[in-house]
Amino acid sequence: MDIDEEFAALRLSSAQQTLAWEARAKITWGDRGDEVQTWLIDHGIDRDSAEWIVAIAVSERATAIRVKGLRDLVLGLLAGAGGAAVGLGAVMLVNLGLFAVPIRGLAGLVAISFLVFMYGAHRTWRGLARLLGGARVQGAVSDVED
Repeated sequence: MDIDEEFAALRLSSAQQTLAWEARAKITWGDRGDEVQTWLIDHGIDRDSAEWIVAIAVSERATAIRVKGLRDLVLGLLAGAGGAAVGLGAVMLVNLGLFAVPIRGLAGLVAISFLVFMYGAHRTWRGLARLLGGARVQGAVSDVED
């Protein structure tokens, strides 16, 4: 069920629906759920509806952050594996004496591979934190992008 259907299930008036969408925006931009719930109650939404609105918005935000976490995890693993493979391949070429390029070129390739591997490790760590953290990740969903 998408957020439109979930808000419709609450049977809110049009003014209350506008408040629900504003509450969703506040949650998306990183406001705490209890603050948004208090804001909704202060604007005339009953406590039960306010709890549901906040729960729906927090769930949607958590899903968005977890999707970005999964993306970071996959990209990080690919970058890390690629960097490690190229770096190890260059080292193996030197150890086996099967290189046709100057040793400086291979040393540069190993250095760049190490940097790619470290970037992959960073993306993997960040992806795991977002995937496991979900709604606990601080900040706006758009700030979590990169």
